[in-house]
Amino acid sequence: MKFLIVVAALISCGEAAISCNVADANGDLQVTECAGAETTCTSPVKGAGFAGLSEQAYGCGACPADSAATCVECDGTDGEATACNALVAVTSFTCFDYAWSADDSAWAQTSETAGTCVVAGADADIACNKPDTEATAEYVVPNAGCGGCATDAAAGTCTACDKDACNSAATFTLILAPLVALLLSVM
Repeated sequence: MKFLIVVAALISCGEAAISCNVADANGDLQVTECAGAETTCTSPVKGAGFAGLSEQAYGCGACPADSAATCVECDGTDGEATACNALVAVTSFTCFDYAWSADDSAWAQTSETAGTCVVAGADADIACNKPDTEATAEYVVPNAGCGGCATDAAAGTCTACDKDACNSAATFTLILAPLVALLLSVM
């Protein structure tokens, strides 16, 4: 009789399913009970530099083999209201990229549309950069305009700003145009 009670207790105490965050049709994370014997949850990884999140989905199960750069897994827990694979917080903003124009011997904005920059953290600082007056053809614009100036940038080769899309050529022109007009009126 004791043997049957112990067997019944073991059967009823089988492993409970874990819960993981899974994205719904709108991309919002929902705590979902995993079907099957999964013990881990997966989530994407923030890319290097100013790259966005990897394509890895939030979900149940283990990361694919050789995916350390794109997937992270955590140990799921039974019956928890909060899943271990929490939202990876990032801040997205836009900055313009620049390229040297050999025809004009000057730096030019590469597109009228700013590129997307992504940094880790929900309230991360925004920073953009662009070539300054002393930048020659050999200068390299760091991170396609995302982030601040390189720490080893020579004086006068780079200027940085801290607002979304603040490094546009139009912003630069709006500052220089009145200055040029003032200089011409003095001469």
